[in-house]
Amino acid sequence: MGAPDEYSVNQCLADIVVNIEAARGYIGTIDVNDFLENDEKINAVLHRMQNASEATRRLNKSDPLEMEAIQARHPHANFKAFRGFSSKSRHGYDLMEALLVWEELLPNGNTTHVEEAVKLELPLSQVRPIELEPETKQEKKDGIELSGCKAQGLKV
Repeated sequence: MGAPDEYSVNQCLADIVVNIEAARGYIGTIDVNDFLENDEKINAVLHRMQNASEATRRLNKSDPLEMEAIQARHPHANFKAFRGFSSKSRHGYDLMEALLVWEELLPNGNTTHVEEAVKLELPLSQVRPIELEPETKQEKKDGIELSGCKAQGLKV
């Protein structure tokens, strides 16, 4: 089974975020020196970064006008450079420095800017959490508080 000819915009955006978040998760709280000494972490992070970059390439191929519009809405994120990351890391793997991968994920790194922009583009980015009104009285039955049960939809 081959890859689909086109990818949805939202799926590409979600793939970008999921892979960047996974890369960040692999790094966790280690410092740059620990990262540079750990080939497994470097390879795992690099793989996820390649996936995120590839999702950006797919988005650009599937809907170049939407990609252009996203870039225009987020000029601080260099999507073109980010799209090139996967190619550069695959074809220039012998020249790819682990420190550059680390720096991409720093707060001022381009990957961080891309991630922030993509999160704003995802449909759920505008959804606000529901705020529950505070309980004014606590209901009890046989000494058991029922407020939480009713809030969860449990029959009491």
